[in-house]
Amino acid sequence: MFDNMKKLINETLVKQTLNNILMEEASKVTRYEFNLVQFKINEVEGSVKDVKRELIKLENGIPKGLKNISNSKLLSISSDIVKIQKTLQQFSDKVKKYKKSTYSPKIDEKKI
Repeated sequence: MFDNMKKLINETLVKQTLNNILMEEASKVTRYEFNLVQFKINEVEGSVKDVKRELIKLENGIPKGLKNISNSKLLSISSDIVKIQKTLQQFSDKVKKYKKSTYSPKIDEKKI
């Protein structure tokens, strides 16, 4: 699982594409690059879901004697994971919206 995360973080092409999108250099961002970024976002979302499942397994496996010292930390981690999921979804929506606005044909409406 961590090997996948290292690959995601180290991919310079994704990083460059994200920078282009954030800087609104639409003319330099191809459909392929948009799709690549969306694919990578989906991969990260999947990895975060896996982490959430593993955290639940950890929570369920903690002995009663350690529950009192681990509950606050586990709740904090769980809360952070939810925030990450929301942020990823917002980012994904922004990329989709930006791609749609960039590549949708512009139609001028004329009133008759």
